[in-house]
Amino acid sequence: MTSSASAVLASSTPVATTPTIELTPILGLGLIQVMVGFLDGGLQALTIILAVSVLNAGEEANGYLNAAIGVGGLIGAIVSGVLVLRRGLSNPLLAGAALTAAGAAVLGIVPVLGVALVAIGVSAAGSIVLDVVLTTIFQRLVPDALRGRAIGYLMTANTISGAGGAFLMPVLVTAFGAAIVMTGAGLAVFIGSVLGLGLIGRAVNRVASPFEATLARVAKLPLFAGVSASGLEAALGRVHPIEVVAGQRIVEQGEPSDRFYIIERGSFTVSQINDAGGETVLRQLGPDEVFGELGLLNHTARTATVVADEPGTLLEMDGADFLELVGAGGDLRGRLLGLYGAGGGARTG
Repeated sequence: MTSSASAVLASSTPVATTPTIELTPILGLGLIQVMVGFLDGGLQALTIILAVSVLNAGEEANGYLNAAIGVGGLIGAIVSGVLVLRRGLSNPLLAGAALTAAGAAVLGIVPVLGVALVAIGVSAAGSIVLDVVLTTIFQRLVPDALRGRAIGYLMTANTISGAGGAFLMPVLVTAFGAAIVMTGAGLAVFIGSVLGLGLIGRAVNRVASPFEATLARVAKLPLFAGVSASGLEAALGRVHPIEVVAGQRIVEQGEPSDRFYIIERGSFTVSQINDAGGETVLRQLGPDEVFGELGLLNHTARTATVVADEPGTLLEMDGADFLELVGAGGDLRGRLLGLYGAGGGARTG
């Protein structure tokens, strides 16, 4: 083979590229994760000390404090719902850090049970908001191929910092008092979050997607109940627009189920061949409606045919990506299928 021929062959041969991660933003995420993990671990170990020695409210107050943590976490999870598909996350990150820090500081400074319950709940809510924000940024930063390894590193750091907090904070509170230790821990979380945000840099903002408004509306369907904000944002990168023409058959009854569809624009007819060989129209579909999920959840062939009535646009998602998005396994798969009840035949697989 001549050298020129070798050069042509080399230039035309695709070169596999290995996904990479920017280290600096990951260090920023890790810094915040460590600070929050230390405080969270410490709070879990401190409740009995706070109840008995700081609040002088007896051992039963320990249960109240833990209940307040649960309520605060629930409120934080609800508040985090507004972060679904939000492009800029710097303000939510700082707000979560401020709530976490302020709650921790007030918990140590004001030794009154009623105030402590509110303060520990506020801190727990802020911690959940931070967790949602960090998870979303993590998915923006880390390619799918490297996500498992990166999660392992961050989880290890979080576990170690949580164990450190659980061991050290009770000792420090006993030695220096709750006011100094809790305020210091809260400040450490806030300062660490500010520094971490600086290291994360541009990754805290996401480029706008033309489909996010549609996906935000579709996310309110019962099918997506419980799907995390970070999961919905990841779905933006996994949907592909396809233009269809009137009369085009999108899915065919009996074909393998391998795609999930969201209607961006247009009208579609769902029909089914009955046992007698006749065709029955089941329903009409329009914008913000979906089809293709039932066959994927059931792991069966398509149960109906979908035809475009007019020119339109569909958002297509690979079946494996859809199942990963909704977490369709075990008990959850049964719950999702139960959404259709006796009317499941009116859906298309």
